[in-house]
Amino acid sequence: MMLSGYLSFYFTDYAEVFTCSTVGAMGGAVFMSAFGFRAVSGVFLIRLGYILAGAVIAYAANCLILPFNRAKATRQLWKKYKAFTDLLTNLCHSASVDSQLYYNLVIQAHMQEEKLVQNASLEQWEDFPRLLKQCRSQVRNAHRSLIAERIDAPVFESEHLL
Repeated sequence: MMLSGYLSFYFTDYAEVFTCSTVGAMGGAVFMSAFGFRAVSGVFLIRLGYILAGAVIAYAANCLILPFNRAKATRQLWKKYKAFTDLLTNLCHSASVDSQLYYNLVIQAHMQEEKLVQNASLEQWEDFPRLLKQCRSQVRNAHRSLIAERIDAPVFESEHLL
């Protein structure tokens, strides 16, 4: 029982931590003079019942009470992507550019864009190519408008946002 509690600190996956907790609970049942098969199986069935009840409650909460679908996720990702491109544009217009922040934003915008392209095609979002082109050109124009004035400006290629 103590060993399972000790080992649970080294696991990060939920299933592994839950397994250690279950072993600890069964060990507690054994130490409470419940050495018989009936007593241990009773505790096991109660524990299994809690697991099933939790699964039903989680399903009801996630699917029935607070449903979350691809269309909603795509809208949220679009808002986040738009905020990133606006931040990139503002960063290009600022007096001092942190190149690490700039490249971090470019990479994150690219990863978001990949998922947006995938979700938009699955959701058959008709305006998406036009909106994406606007965001790309906004960042490209902001970067190019001040690139000639700065010697320390980060190098920008259009492939960064493809």
